[in-house]
Amino acid sequence: MVLELCRFLNKYITKHGRTSPFKWVTLQPEFEKVINHKFASDKAMKNKYDSMRKEYNLWKSLKNGETGLGWNESTKQLNCSEEWWKRKIQENPKVLAIQNNQPSIQLQEEWDQLFGDVVASGENCVAPSMDPTTFNEVHVENLEDENVENLEDDNVEGGNNFFGDFLNEVSQHMIHQH
Repeated sequence: MVLELCRFLNKYITKHGRTSPFKWVTLQPEFEKVINHKFASDKAMKNKYDSMRKEYNLWKSLKNGETGLGWNESTKQLNCSEEWWKRKIQENPKVLAIQNNQPSIQLQEEWDQLFGDVVASGENCVAPSMDPTTFNEVHVENLEDENVENLEDDNVEGGNNFFGDFLNEVSQHMIHQH
């Protein structure tokens, strides 16, 4: 249901724009029809959205908060030592829930679209400053710099693609800071 809620809200953002506030009083009954379930409270959907945003922020802080973490690129899951998890759980007990049930790849993508500042991929991408009715007017340009590509090939200090990975990490961090 969480994944469905994210998809539902992302469709709303695509249709109405990121700057348009959610109209919970009309959205919740629409979503209840989609999932064929009536919530006990008329604020249930907003409450779930708020708790998801907190969980997303916690997930992002765990994932991006430190260098040298174990990360499984194929599953998009943290693969950290027990000591690291224990330390994080001590700092914030809510981390235990994430350790036991890390968000799926699909949920991470939906969260990034829903809570991130810019949706960076997909057919219907939208930035906060864009009018969603002008999707066809967006022009994609290759922002790669030949000098950057040449530096990546030089295998700078320590990794097969250290410089490229570093640039990707910095750009991802910058995107999530805005």
